[in-house]
Amino acid sequence: MSDGKEIERTKYFIERFLQMLRSNGDIEFNSFPICGLLELSRQFVSMPPGVRELSSEYIKGSIIQIIEHSSLLFKSSNQIPIKEMKSLFTALTLVKELKTTSYIPNLYEVLSNYNCYIGLIKTLQYVLNKGISGTSKEVDEYVLIDELICLIIEYLEHRGNTIAEVYAICNNWFRQDHDNPNEVLKKIIGHLKEISNPNNNKLATVRCSIAVDTTSVNLKNINSFIRKIISLYEEKNRVTNVRTRKSDNKITIYFNLSKLDGLYVDKVLTDIFEKLRTFKERTKENIQFAIKKGGKDFQLNAKKVVENIGIKHFDNLWKTTDYIDVNGYVFDEMFRLNEWIQILNRSHDRRTSFLVLWSIMEFMMVHSVHDNKIDSVCRNFIPYMGLFYFRKISKTFFKRLISMHSEDNKRSSKIITEHISSKLISSGIDIKHMTVADQSCILLFYKQFKGKWWDGISFSFASSEFVNRQTSITYSLVENASKSLNQLENILNNDIKQMYRLRNMLSHSGVNDSKILDNTYVRLKYYVETIVNAISYTWLHDSKNPKTLIEINDFKRVDYNLYKSNLSSVLQITNSQGKPLELLKLMRFKGTMAIPPNRFSFLGKLENNID
Repeated sequence: MSDGKEIERTKYFIERFLQMLRSNGDIEFNSFPICGLLELSRQFVSMPPGVRELSSEYIKGSIIQIIEHSSLLFKSSNQIPIKEMKSLFTALTLVKELKTTSYIPNLYEVLSNYNCYIGLIKTLQYVLNKGISGTSKEVDEYVLIDELICLIIEYLEHRGNTIAEVYAICNNWFRQDHDNPNEVLKKIIGHLKEISNPNNNKLATVRCSIAVDTTSVNLKNINSFIRKIISLYEEKNRVTNVRTRKSDNKITIYFNLSKLDGLYVDKVLTDIFEKLRTFKERTKENIQFAIKKGGKDFQLNAKKVVENIGIKHFDNLWKTTDYIDVNGYVFDEMFRLNEWIQILNRSHDRRTSFLVLWSIMEFMMVHSVHDNKIDSVCRNFIPYMGLFYFRKISKTFFKRLISMHSEDNKRSSKIITEHISSKLISSGIDIKHMTVADQSCILLFYKQFKGKWWDGISFSFASSEFVNRQTSITYSLVENASKSLNQLENILNNDIKQMYRLRNMLSHSGVNDSKILDNTYVRLKYYVETIVNAISYTWLHDSKNPKTLIEINDFKRVDYNLYKSNLSSVLQITNSQGKPLELLKLMRFKGTMAIPPNRFSFLGKLENNID
C-alpha cells in the first residue's frame, strides 16, 4: 500500500511531466538552464573542428554551470542505489572536477545511451517510492523529480520521438483515470520504456519504398546516393530488411521503417525526399522519384512558411509618429531596421531567418566594429529582458493556470480573473485602476496571500497541491528577486553564446545542425521581438526628443541598474505586512525610457468575447 507522501510525489510527477511535455519549446527562464546536458554535449561532439576550437570553452562553461547548479542529481549520488546511474555520476564528476573538454564526448555517450535512460526512469521510480532521505528541504525531492523529467524528455527528443504525441497519449490516460495515480504512473513508465527501447521487436514498422526512374547512364551514382541515405538510418536501427530491385532505367529500394510514433515515419520520409530533390537539383540529372509508405504514395506536406515576427509597437510607430519632430538619424534608423524586417518577412527558410534575426540583433545591440560582439550584445540586451522578467514569469504562470483549470480558455480566464479580483477586494485592496496583470502580481507575490492563493477555486487538470506548489515556486522567484535576476543574466549570457555559435556554424562552416536550429530559433525570434517592440515604444512615446539606438541602449542600462538597486526596498515591504501596492513597482517601473503598461495582452480577445 502506498503511503501519503508516495501518492503525493506520484501525483506531482504525473502533473509536472504532462506540464513539461505540453510546454516543451515555450520561452521560460524560471526553472532550468535553457539547453540541457545532452543537447550541449551533442553540440560539442557534432561541431566542425574550426567552430569547436572557437566555442569549446563556452560549451564547457555552460555544462559545468548546469552540473554545479543541479539540485540533487549530482549532489545526492550516494543516496541513489541505481547501478545504471553510476556511469552518469562518474561522467558528471569528471567534467565538473577536471574542468576540461576531454570528457564531454564521454558525457554525451552516457546521456545518449539507453542504459542511462533506463537508469533515469528507475531513479524516478525510486524517488517516487522512497523519497530522498537527509534533504534539508522537502521541496528538494520535487526539484530532483523535475530534473529527471527534463533528462528523460531530452533523451526522447534526441532519439527522435515526437514529444507532442507522448503528451497526447499520457494525457489521455491521466484524464481517463486521474483519481488513480498509481495506475496512470504504471502506464506512463511502461510507455516510456517501450517507445525508447532500441531492441524492441514489438515496435511496429512500415514498409516503404523509393522508386527512381531515369534516363541517366550513371545509375551506379544514383543508387549509391540512395543507399547512403538509407544506411544512416540503418546505423540507428531504424531501417531493416533493405532490398534493391534494378532494371534498365529504374531502381527501387524497399525497406522497413520503425514507427517510433505517428509522426516519425513522415519526418524520415520527408528528410529522404528533400535529400533526393537536392541531389536532382545539383546533378541536373533527368530523375523522377516516388516514395511509398505502406503501399500508398507519400505526399510531401507543403513547406511551412516561417512566421513573421510580432512587432505591434513598430507597426504603430509608422502609423502614429509625427515625423516632423523626428531627427534625421533616428529616421534613417527606422528605415534600416525596417529593411532587415522586410528581408526576414520574405524568408521561408529557418536557417536564413535565423541569420537575419541575428543580424537584426547585432544592428540594434552592437555599435562599434571594435566591440566584442558577444560582450556588446549581452551588455545591451540583458537590461531589456531584466526589466520585463517578473512580468514574463507572471504572464507565463497565468497562462498555465488557464490550461490547468479547464479546456475552455474563455471560461477559465473569466473564472480565474474573477477569483483574483474577489480575493483582493475582500482584503480591502482597491483594484479600480489595476489591470488583470497588476492584480495577478499582488495575489501571487503579496505575503498575506501566501498559501491561500487558490482557496475556493478548483482545477480540472491539476490537484490543489500541485497548483499551490507551482505558485509557491513562482512566489519564491520574487521573494528572492535579486538572486532570480542574477540567474536570469547567467542564462541569457549562455544562450547568446549558443546563438553566436550557431551563427558561426551556419555562416562559416556551412553546417546546418537542425537540432540546434530548432532549439534556438524560437528564442532568438522572441528576443528580437522584445527589443524591437521596446525600442519602438520608446520612439513612439518620446517623439519630441527621440533617441538613437546607442542612446536608448545606454539609458536602458541605467534604468536596469536603478531597477535592481530599488529591489531591496521593494522586497523589504513585500516580505512584511506593508502596502501591497508597493509590489507594483516591480511591474510598473518607470525609468528614463518609456515602457509599455503592465498588461496580459493575450487576454484581449478572450476578454472581448466574455459575456
